Amino acid sequence: MCGRYLFSTPTLAFYQEYDLDPETTRIEKDITPRYNISPKSQIPIILDDSQRNSKSLKMAQWGVVFNEKYGLTFNVRSENLQTSPAWKNPFLHKRCLIPANGFIEWQEIEGTKKTLPWNIHKPNHEIFSFAGIWNFFPDKVTGKLELCAFVITTEANSKMREIHNKGGNKFRQPVIIDKSNYAAWLDSKHTKADSIYPLLKQFSVDEFSYTPLEKVGDDIKGTPPIPKTGKEPKSEKPSKKKGKEIEQSLF
Repeated sequence: MCGRYLFSTPTLAFYQEYDLDPETTRIEKDITPRYNISPKSQIPIILDDSQRNSKSLKMAQWGVVFNEKYGLTFNVRSENLQTSPAWKNPFLHKRCLIPANGFIEWQEIEGTKKTLPWNIHKPNHEIFSFAGIWNFFPDKVTGKLELCAFVITTEANSKMREIHNKGGNKFRQPVIIDKSNYAAWLDSKHTKADSIYPLLKQFSVDEFSYTPLEKVGDDIKGTPPIPKTGKEPKSEKPSKKKGKEIEQSLF
């Protein structure tokens, strides 16, 4: 966890959420919704721009291959942030927000080999922010130095324990930074671990809605997830030409 997420907030609301200056961002006025963002994708992250005394938008690769034997790393356990050599410095100096409108988890159905995907989202599908850290890392496969971002995770609440009940990293959930704590989390001058770490709180069961899915979303086709007991949501599909231009600008 977290291995798939959605980002579909309209650009204006996105600007407003993070108090971004449209003149200094790389996002077009209309953006293509993303319904199944996977690790190694290029994703938008929000950083502290200390030189301008404001927030800035950067594009980062979600995760990196540190070791070919162990594969891609795209999540970081909050419990390791203060002790791991790889994460201690980014935790103190390179924190970010990762915008999302939902994330997907697969629940193992007891007594079967089947799994059920769930969309975990705010009650009205409004935007929220994963707690993230970033740094530049060389990819062991490509050798290229990449700006990489990672989602911080913590122990799952009671509902998430029911849903995220399979795999080696079961019973985990992403850390969500409350909007009231955006400034404190991003502040690059805020480097005291004992005051930063308390911001990494487990979100409560009631803060989010949990929707079982008939089918997960599709980024290529631009289709949203289909709820288990409902009709497929309508989505406005941009032209191929426009969609390509937008994707190049945003991702």
